[in-house]
Amino acid sequence: MSINFNKDAFALEIRSIHMSNSSHEKNLDIGDIVYFDPKLPIQTGRVAVIKNMNDEYNIVLLQEGSNSEFIGKYIHEYFSNREIAIKEVVAIAFRRTRVTDFENIRVF
Repeated sequence: MSINFNKDAFALEIRSIHMSNSSHEKNLDIGDIVYFDPKLPIQTGRVAVIKNMNDEYNIVLLQEGSNSEFIGKYIHEYFSNREIAIKEVVAIAFRRTRVTDFENIRVF
Protein backbone atom coordinates (compact mmCIF):
# COMPACT_ATOMS: atom_id res chain seq x y z
CA MET A 1 0.00 0.00 0.00
CA SER A 2 1.45 3.37 -0.94
CA ILE A 3 0.55 6.70 0.58
CA ASN A 4 0.79 9.78 -1.61
CA PHE A 5 1.85 12.83 0.35
CA ASN A 6 1.75 16.37 -0.88
CA LYS A 7 5.34 17.37 -1.71
CA ASP A 8 4.96 20.35 0.64
CA ALA A 9 3.90 18.21 3.61
CA PHE A 10 6.25 18.09 6.59
CA ALA A 11 6.55 16.54 10.05
CA LEU A 12 7.41 18.06 13.42
CA GLU A 13 8.37 16.46 16.71
CA ILE A 14 6.44 17.77 19.71
CA ARG A 15 8.86 19.30 22.22
CA SER A 16 6.60 21.21 24.63
CA ILE A 17 3.59 20.51 26.84
CA HIS A 18 1.30 23.19 25.37
CA MET A 19 -0.73 20.61 23.44
CA SER A 20 -0.61 17.85 26.08
CA ASN A 21 -3.84 16.91 27.82
CA SER A 22 -4.54 13.19 28.25
CA SER A 23 -8.30 13.76 28.46
CA HIS A 24 -8.45 15.70 25.15
CA GLU A 25 -8.91 13.91 21.81
CA LYS A 26 -6.21 16.09 20.17
CA ASN A 27 -3.61 15.31 22.88
CA LEU A 28 -0.01 15.61 21.67
CA ASP A 29 2.72 14.33 23.97
CA ILE A 30 6.37 15.30 23.94
CA GLY A 31 8.11 13.11 21.36
CA ASP A 32 5.03 12.59 19.17
CA ILE A 33 5.56 13.18 15.46
CA VAL A 34 2.83 15.22 13.76
CA TYR A 35 2.48 15.47 9.98
CA PHE A 36 1.22 18.71 8.41
CA ASP A 37 0.00 19.70 4.96
CA PRO A 38 -0.23 23.37 3.92
CA LYS A 39 -2.88 22.55 1.30
CA LEU A 40 -5.51 21.07 3.63
CA PRO A 41 -8.59 23.22 4.37
CA ILE A 42 -8.54 25.42 7.47
CA GLN A 43 -11.33 24.34 9.83
CA THR A 44 -12.35 24.82 13.44
CA GLY A 45 -11.14 21.98 15.65
CA ARG A 46 -8.07 21.13 13.55
CA VAL A 47 -4.51 21.14 14.87
CA ALA A 48 -2.35 23.57 12.90
CA VAL A 49 1.02 25.24 12.65
CA ILE A 50 0.42 28.97 12.78
CA LYS A 51 2.45 32.14 12.67
CA ASN A 52 1.43 34.56 15.42
CA MET A 53 1.54 38.36 15.30
CA ASN A 54 5.16 38.31 16.54
CA ASP A 55 6.15 36.06 13.60
CA GLU A 56 6.65 33.08 15.94
CA TYR A 57 5.45 29.63 14.94
CA ASN A 58 3.21 27.54 17.22
CA ILE A 59 1.18 24.35 17.09
CA VAL A 60 -2.36 25.13 18.20
CA LEU A 61 -5.97 23.99 18.04
CA LEU A 62 -7.95 26.24 15.70
CA GLN A 63 -11.10 27.86 17.02
CA GLU A 64 -13.36 30.53 15.63
CA GLY A 65 -12.92 33.89 17.34
CA SER A 66 -15.52 36.52 18.09
CA ASN A 67 -15.14 38.26 14.69
CA SER A 68 -15.24 35.06 12.59
CA GLU A 69 -11.46 34.91 12.33
CA PHE A 70 -9.55 31.92 13.62
CA ILE A 71 -7.67 32.00 16.92
CA GLY A 72 -5.24 29.46 18.28
CA LYS A 73 -5.69 27.65 21.59
CA TYR A 74 -3.43 25.35 23.57
CA ILE A 75 -5.12 22.32 25.16
CA HIS A 76 -2.88 21.88 28.22
CA GLU A 77 -4.87 22.85 31.33
CA TYR A 78 -2.26 25.43 32.41
CA PHE A 79 -2.35 27.27 29.06
CA SER A 80 -5.97 26.66 28.00
CA ASN A 81 -7.15 30.19 28.82
CA ARG A 82 -4.68 31.75 26.35
CA GLU A 83 -5.82 32.83 22.90
CA ILE A 84 -3.20 33.22 20.20
CA ALA A 85 -3.90 35.77 17.49
CA ILE A 86 -3.11 34.23 14.13
CA LYS A 87 -1.26 36.11 11.41
CA GLU A 88 -1.10 33.05 9.12
CA VAL A 89 -2.19 29.42 9.19
CA VAL A 90 0.85 27.62 7.79
CA ALA A 91 -0.36 24.01 7.65
CA ILE A 92 -3.00 21.61 9.01
CA ALA A 93 -2.20 18.36 10.83
CA PHE A 94 -3.32 15.16 9.16
CA ARG A 95 -1.51 12.39 11.05
CA ARG A 96 0.16 11.73 14.39
CA THR A 97 2.62 9.04 15.34
CA ARG A 98 2.70 8.30 19.04
CA VAL A 99 5.98 7.65 20.81
CA THR A 100 4.68 4.21 21.83
CA ASP A 101 4.06 3.32 18.17
CA PHE A 102 7.82 2.91 17.75
CA GLU A 103 8.15 0.14 20.37
CA ASN A 104 7.32 -2.71 17.99
CA ILE A 105 9.22 -1.56 14.93
CA ARG A 106 11.68 -4.10 13.57
CA VAL A 107 14.67 -3.07 11.49
CA PHE A 108 15.58 -5.36 8.60
